[in-house]
Parts: sequence; C-alpha cells; structure tokens
Amino acid sequence: MSDVFEVQPHDDFYEPIAGSYGRIKKKVIEWHTCREIFLSSRAIPERFLFVASRDGVGGVCGFMDELQKRMKLRKRDRLKVISTNRADIVLVLPGSFWGEKVPLDLLTILLRAGRHYRRKRRFDRTLKDEEYLQETWLATERFLKGYTKFRLRPFYGWRDTFVDMSEKEIDKALVRPKK
Repeated sequence: MSDVFEVQPHDDFYEPIAGSYGRIKKKVIEWHTCREIFLSSRAIPERFLFVASRDGVGGVCGFMDELQKRMKLRKRDRLKVISTNRADIVLVLPGSFWGEKVPLDLLTILLRAGRHYRRKRRFDRTLKDEEYLQETWLATERFLKGYTKFRLRPFYGWRDTFVDMSEKEIDKALVRPKK
C-alpha cells in the first residue's frame, strides 16, 4: 500500500488552480476555487484535496504543523496532510478537531495562507497577510488561543460571521470548550 494518494488525470479541460479544493466523490473529484461553495454541502468531508502550488506544499505542511503546535492540539486531533502523485496537490484529512463546521471553515482559509509560508518568513506575518484572516483578525487570534467553541447560531462562514463583529461580540461567540 502506497503512502501517496493517486490523483487521476483530468478528462476535461479544467485544471485546478492553486488555492482550489477538491471534494472526492467515488472516482470523481469536484474542484472548487471558491471555498464558500466547497463548504456549502451539509456533509463535512472526511478528506479533501487542496492545490497548494508546486512550491507551496512544503509551506502548507510546515505552516499547519507550526499552527497546531502553537495551539497545543493533541497529535491524535490534528489534521494530516498526505502527498499525492501531483507535486502541487495534497490530500487533507481534517481529523477530529478540524472536522467540525466552524474549525473546518477556518482551516480552508489557513491552508491558503500556508501556501506562502517559508521557514525564513515569520509565522505571524503569514497569518496576517491572508485577506480573510486580516478582516477577521480578532476572531482568528481568539480561536488560535484556544477559544474554539462557537456559541452563536447560525454560522454563515468564518469571514461573513466575524468580519463586522466587535471584540465583545467575538468574546461571546468564541469560548473555551469544556474539557
């Protein structure tokens, strides 16, 4: 058994671009450049593909590893990023922590940020350079500090939910989970 996930060649003219997400449906991959459309299905994917770009795969892996260490996630709860036969595409297994609606929505933004991470580049700068993370910085920062339980309903997606919230509203919306 191989440690590499096999991405089949495309039969059509569509080639996924960097930052795209692939929903795996039996032998077909549904590619989405829009994360909101990718996440619009009610079913949370147990696995999905992400196009990082040829030089971005290492960045995504390093960035997510550093992020999960800083969050002090247990190894069994962390996501796994697996190589594919394509140098620019990885298979993402969200794991138990990221496999819920709110964390998964943020994860899709973090994966895009990770494409630009390099060891010489500061971690915090990589976070702050991603547009959706800039726009929701107070919520992102609070989430990364361990306030990961979302208490409001409905959830409209990371950006749409938090972009106009005050710090006080964010403090009510994101709380520490009970142990």
